[in-house]
Amino acid sequence: MPVTKIEYHSPALQRKSRSWVIIPEGVNRFPVLYLLHGLPDRPEDWLRRSPIASIAASLPLAIIIPEGGGLYCGVWERYLVEDIPRIMENRIEVIPKRECRGVAGISIGGYGALKIAFKHPERYGSVSCHSGAVGWGHRPLEGEGSWKELLLHHQSGWLFGGGLPYRLAMMAPFRKYLSAYKRLESMRCKENDLYEIAASSFRMNPPKISLDCGTDDFLKGDNQEFHSFLSERGVEHDYREYPGAHNWNYWNARMSEMLNFHARSMNLIK
Repeated sequence: MPVTKIEYHSPALQRKSRSWVIIPEGVNRFPVLYLLHGLPDRPEDWLRRSPIASIAASLPLAIIIPEGGGLYCGVWERYLVEDIPRIMENRIEVIPKRECRGVAGISIGGYGALKIAFKHPERYGSVSCHSGAVGWGHRPLEGEGSWKELLLHHQSGWLFGGGLPYRLAMMAPFRKYLSAYKRLESMRCKENDLYEIAASSFRMNPPKISLDCGTDDFLKGDNQEFHSFLSERGVEHDYREYPGAHNWNYWNARMSEMLNFHARSMNLIK
């Protein structure tokens, strides 16, 4: 499938940004799936570190991989919600209908995917979250049960399969995000808490929801807790755990399943 980088000015970010686009051949208009990357990855890591382009070749589905940042909060949330659909869906021939639009993400990108799908259920027919940082915005920044504690006590020794010891990652690149964490701490609660966001969207028509996490992932507990939260409130969703940790080996093993989930939601396959 043809892969293209599209550059544009983002009003939300007030600077130049870019998205990678995988466009199906032999189709005039097509459904679209947005893919959100984790941090410190970049959008091109979906193409460099996964088989997404080759797996998607059998589907009449466009895939848009935008730049992500800021933990998908603040201006970065506005960028995804306002800039990307307006810019990208005017440049490629997508079908601009809810049932033909999905969003997926890994790690903090999974959090971002759920966040925008729950806040805007009228726009997205399907959402999937893989090894999602679903507790971000819900966990405190510091203290017992905090993100700092979770990260520092994680014993896997490696970050995102990238070959960096976790404590080094806390120094760089994660340390550069700590100031953002502290800024977001003051605006926590409903705006960035998936539990609050999901609760307010339950009265609406939710998208089809798929969640999964590795059995050795340090975020497994958060995913189990969010799964229980959705189940207790009768929100239909699929939650599964598979062998693996928080890395591209796990996400690549789930790639076909992820695409098939969205393709079924869009009635592209049975």
